[in-house]
Amino acid sequence: LLQEDPSLWCVSAWNDHGFAAAVSDECRLERTTYFPGLGFLLPRAAWLELREMWPHVAHMGWDYLTRVQFRQKGKECIIPEVPRTHHISERGSSVRTAAQRRFFAAMALAERRSLCGGRPGPCRQFGDVSYLLSAEYEARMEEAARTAPVLRLEDLNGGVSARLLASDRACSAKAVDFGPFETAEACALVVLSTAACSVNFQFASEGRRASCFCCAEKGGAGQTEKGWSLFLAKRVGSGKPHLDSNRHYAVAYLFNEWDRLTGNFGLQPKGTSKSVIPADIRSEHFGAIWVRHVESGARVLLLDRRSPKAYLPESHRVLPRNDLVVHKANPGESCKALCARKHARCEDELLHYVNDCKVMAKYFNCMCMHQVGGELPVYVSGEADVNFGQCLVTFISKLQCGTHHPRTQRLCACVP
Repeated sequence: LLQEDPSLWCVSAWNDHGFAAAVSDECRLERTTYFPGLGFLLPRAAWLELREMWPHVAHMGWDYLTRVQFRQKGKECIIPEVPRTHHISERGSSVRTAAQRRFFAAMALAERRSLCGGRPGPCRQFGDVSYLLSAEYEARMEEAARTAPVLRLEDLNGGVSARLLASDRACSAKAVDFGPFETAEACALVVLSTAACSVNFQFASEGRRASCFCCAEKGGAGQTEKGWSLFLAKRVGSGKPHLDSNRHYAVAYLFNEWDRLTGNFGLQPKGTSKSVIPADIRSEHFGAIWVRHVESGARVLLLDRRSPKAYLPESHRVLPRNDLVVHKANPGESCKALCARKHARCEDELLHYVNDCKVMAKYFNCMCMHQVGGELPVYVSGEADVNFGQCLVTFISKLQCGTHHPRTQRLCACVP
């Protein structure tokens, strides 16, 4: 793979989201834009290029530096769904507390033995891995996203009911064919999550290949059709969501909503806080992450609404506003003050579009690094600062319009 695909720079035995509650297939491999930092192999050519980007001054750490470099170069790693290496140390730079030990202990470890040791020729442990080549992988991701019912965050934390309206009845006009589902409640969940649907739907539990349709119209008695039943979908407040274990789903999210997702998919081990490790989103492929719903076992594709990849329908994507204008602030000036000076305003969410090394490079002559702090992204303009001349972005910190630092210049996004 490394020889055939120039967009790949490493192979790793580690998955940062490889918790036992979230993964299951020891033979499935994935692509990630997030450099894993553990148990990895880099080709020599990649290192020769990376080392030319290595700074001579302080930065957050070699792993985050490498993550920035991978993103700047548009490179990815191959990782396993189930980790094939394990963090066993109980004391060190990454493990200092009991909560951190519980965190790493919750990681799965593949038990299937390697079949390739000492054998001549290519290793076939994981079958035909050509699906991991860039073009093939993108085609599969696009198809998976296209065929997945898109759920909302609130759908994961509340229940639904499916009230029978009439037997041997169907929609007068069908809006969306969702295909087979195990239960009427599972059908009701996707009906309530789809804008094109009314709250009415038809469902057949047996003998039908396509067993879940939502109706275009609300109310009415529908039309006679033997073998189908007409239902009303309704939210019932708190309760368990009805996900079909035989289907896959998509959930659209934003960075600031990540904490609300982790519990549903086993990504936050019990007995650990969200501050055990840095709170960035890991093991993602342009914001897309395959996980498993804990309650139902259904596979779920988490999709970043700001991803540069158009995996989500346009109605779910968050795109830059047409009237957004990028400005450089003066040293020590906040984005809130800058935008006001330009007779405009700054919104925290808009700063995600400038929190990018490639965007920073258009406005500053700088080497791009990763950092945490309240006033990011910035250019370090203070000559006395050890990071002078660097552009600093963040994968972790909350982006804020009103913050500033005397030795930095902010890059701001303003709208009328």
